[in-house]
Amino acid sequence: MHNIIAFIIVFALNCIYYKPAFTVAMICFVLYIFYEYRKRNLKIPKMDAILKKSFWVFWLSVIVASFLVFDIESIKRAVEYVYWSLPFWMLIILGYNKNITKGLIIGLCISTLIVCAYGIYQQFFKDFLRIKSFYPSPNYLGTILAMLIPFLFMFILVVRQNIYKILLAVTLFLSIYCIYFTQSRGALLGLACGILFYLFYVSWCKKVITKKFIALMIIFCSLCGAYFVYTPNIMRSYDMQRIYILQGSINMWKDHKLVGVGLGNFAEYYQNKYILPQATERDMDKSHNIVTAFLAETGTIGAIGFIIMNLGIFYFVLKNLRRNIQNYILGAFLICFIALNIHGMVDSTFNYQAINRLFWGLLGIGYLYKE
Repeated sequence: MHNIIAFIIVFALNCIYYKPAFTVAMICFVLYIFYEYRKRNLKIPKMDAILKKSFWVFWLSVIVASFLVFDIESIKRAVEYVYWSLPFWMLIILGYNKNITKGLIIGLCISTLIVCAYGIYQQFFKDFLRIKSFYPSPNYLGTILAMLIPFLFMFILVVRQNIYKILLAVTLFLSIYCIYFTQSRGALLGLACGILFYLFYVSWCKKVITKKFIALMIIFCSLCGAYFVYTPNIMRSYDMQRIYILQGSINMWKDHKLVGVGLGNFAEYYQNKYILPQATERDMDKSHNIVTAFLAETGTIGAIGFIIMNLGIFYFVLKNLRRNIQNYILGAFLICFIALNIHGMVDSTFNYQAINRLFWGLLGIGYLYKE
């Protein structure tokens, strides 16, 4: 039963084509927890203190900033950041009481295969130059896959049953194929940086750099370089527009330094006051940089909270990974975390519900394997 619940939760994280999916997952989780509680089998895990504090700093900072703006919609959006973290709590409670590895693997694979299948359908039957599957843009699909690929690969190293290895390998191959054809430079660069940092950190912890490691690094860097050199249209006409949006976001923050303009109000302020004269993309509703997005909408208070949360998570992962450098699942989250943050420097990431919720779910999976 516990693996079925784990499957439903993880599957729902990628199931944006059926909106009530996560609501169904929550109902199943609550019923299961009530059942375990009645049997007196339920145990609540003790949270890492630094991680818990960093979460609360972020949540309180965006809520306080929204209250100070006196905007009801902004307050609702701030509370949503707490709500989006539910997959983390659901998975660590479920996994603390039972081994849910099978449910996690099947949920990740089936949901990712559906997303990839629709993306490939778009490529071959709808002539999409950049596939996006069920997501609003190719960059969102790229971010999702950049977060999932490390887990698909690392679970191959962890799981013993060949049937699961095959399922993971097929899903991994299709995910790599699809992320390439999203042509999302930010997602690919983020994934590459995450892998490089992980390899360097492993080598640093082991205090040895082997010939195998050097060869692997050379091959990997060569492949990354080849992609950015030989991929057509690697430089795009709208690249300069991103700079204009960034400057407009900074100007917005300068006028509302403490609490910003309110969550969800970026489009109104940007289009009416802060868009630069030379900017041609005049209907932007988000800053294409996650830090300036929080600066513009939640001011210095919210942005500092966001940065503190990220530093807390980063410290937690590095600390526990150093204790056991062969903890592949926590290593997968490290790659995922860096990929998300690197891509967040050039696009909207953490403030998109599907990406945010998946992030918390993957953090929950990483937390389960922290020992």
